[in-house]
Amino acid sequence: MQKWKTMCGCMCGLWLALVGCQREPGQGYTLTGATVLIAAADFAGANFLYSLELDLEGQFAGALNQTDLGADPRLDPALPSKANCGGVWPFVVRREAWGANLGSVAALRPGAGYPIDHVFQVNDGANPANPQDIILLAPDRAYVSRFEPPYNVILVVNPQTGAFLGNIDLSPLADQLPRPTRMLRWDGLVLVLLQDFSTGWPATFSNGKIAVIDPGSDTVANVIALALVNPSGLALIPERNRLAVSAAGDWSDPDLTPAGVELVDLASQTSLGVVMTGAAVNGRITDVAGIGQGRAALISYRADFSANDVFALELDSAQLSPALYTTAYAPDLEACGTAALLVADATNSQVVALDLDDLQVMATLPLDTPPVAVSCW
Repeated sequence: MQKWKTMCGCMCGLWLALVGCQREPGQGYTLTGATVLIAAADFAGANFLYSLELDLEGQFAGALNQTDLGADPRLDPALPSKANCGGVWPFVVRREAWGANLGSVAALRPGAGYPIDHVFQVNDGANPANPQDIILLAPDRAYVSRFEPPYNVILVVNPQTGAFLGNIDLSPLADQLPRPTRMLRWDGLVLVLLQDFSTGWPATFSNGKIAVIDPGSDTVANVIALALVNPSGLALIPERNRLAVSAAGDWSDPDLTPAGVELVDLASQTSLGVVMTGAAVNGRITDVAGIGQGRAALISYRADFSANDVFALELDSAQLSPALYTTAYAPDLEACGTAALLVADATNSQVVALDLDDLQVMATLPLDTPPVAVSCW
């Protein structure tokens, strides 16, 4: 019990100290020197969290710290954004659908190396949950999205003790299965991306959706219907009061028009339509990040599975840049303030930083274990 009292005191103190000096969630962060967190996994039992500094010029600096995440060969760790964590307490979401770990979240202790403070389970003890994301609403309250059926809900959990506090049922919102994945905070609400497809292969896909959750009542306030299929990522575009949504489409269907990037108007909570389809880049869009000036960066997985390309997209004009970076597999990207775009290059076991002014690679960080997720703190 003493451990939880100690942690609560630390966590609550951090909440009061850090939230007060950050911008409101969804308003973006200006880089004044930041810590980069990198989750790495080789899917053979090596799983680590790396951390180091990114300086004002967007260069990796200082010592590279390493924290062991365990020897689970099926672990696919995800890193929620700083905004999702309230700028307070970093987490590693332990995604896994088929291994012994049925789904858990590791809370990290801020500081040198970001060691694991404790791990809490987000499953029922029998069925894999495959958690995808977490939103920290208060020191003792969080939302966790769980991808696998029969968990067609958002779990409400105490991240200090792991106690389950309730569920938000998403089943009525889906034509197939909700498949909740990425989440983000905006204007006091929580937006949850629903992929909406069945079990089995080939799966049956319906158009994607965004559930708008009111955390004050733990209820669904609205559902935003999307034109694209199998949405994969969410990115706030605060300078336009828009939300960019990436979509991979149906992986078993060669048609790339249900894949692409779609814009949502946050004021009206309605789709503004598709900005570009996957056919424009001959690929499936697997992630998206806002990079300022009405632009988004995206990852395109080529239709022939030969490579992943990173592009910049002007959302007002739908103008697409040439490929900014290419590798066989890039599982994640995130903008770090207004200075750098971080790309996890799993194939070459490195993280690259692109300058957001000229969109050129300005720094490369080699790693012993392939990166699968990046987050800027």
